[in-house]
Amino acid sequence: LGAGTDEARLYRLIWARAMASQMSPAVTKRVLVDVRSEPDGIRLKAHGSRLLFPGFLAAFQADGGGSGGGGGGGGGRDR
Repeated sequence: LGAGTDEARLYRLIWARAMASQMSPAVTKRVLVDVRSEPDGIRLKAHGSRLLFPGFLAAFQADGGGSGGGGGGGGGRDR
């Protein structure tokens, strides 16, 4: 397998997912800010999250690619 071939990228993806399936879940802290203006009826809402422990996400970050496909949601544990 050459370093830049599709087969090598597929192998790295499969390897990262296999390793991630054996790792602890990620731990995140979510923050929600909701600001309302009663007279004007304006509502501003913002969501944010902070990674406290990378857990299985470390397997995807270690391969150096954004193509790790961590999925972005649902896998982590909130605190």
